[in-house]
Amino acid sequence: SQHHARVKAVCMLEALHCFASAGEDGSLHVVRVHVQANSTLPKYGKLTTVREHRLERAGEHITCMTHFASDTASNLVYTTTHGALVVLDLRTMRVMQNLEQPVHNGPISALCLDRKRAWALTGTAAGVLTLWDIRFGLRLKSWKTAAAASGASAGATDGWAGAAEMVACSREARSCVALDGTEQNLARATNACYEI
Repeated sequence: SQHHARVKAVCMLEALHCFASAGEDGSLHVVRVHVQANSTLPKYGKLTTVREHRLERAGEHITCMTHFASDTASNLVYTTTHGALVVLDLRTMRVMQNLEQPVHNGPISALCLDRKRAWALTGTAAGVLTLWDIRFGLRLKSWKTAAAASGASAGATDGWAGAAEMVACSREARSCVALDGTEQNLARATNACYEI
């Protein structure tokens, strides 16, 4: 089967010839790419949907995804427009964790995990960064980026004022960098480094 709405997020699956794609209709598909290694160059064949998942809340869709494999699970971590951070085991298709932040923080627009996959950092369209401990299922701390804290707003057509468009964690997950996504700030290349 295929998506019946626009694709909003895509993620490669670690150590597999598969990728995950999420549609605006709340659907998630895991697709296998058939590969033949007959000669020096691999030959890519047809695509097959091997897993499907659907978000339950109306109007909600996946905004960001990342994948990591362990000895016992193949975990897809995704975020949603309703402010949820979800860990889905792709082997069993069971939701292992469903963490939520207050709706007024806005839809999550950026996600990163630390190297040990213990912490996650999310950024929202309202400019709020949130640090999560995914080992214990805890929302540890939320804070506003500089543009969001100063009350920056945009015109009627730009709904991304103060948005944390991209976040990145240090190796030890003790600091993070947030790129402010407002048009004015992108022109000034405003980045902020936050000590956690």
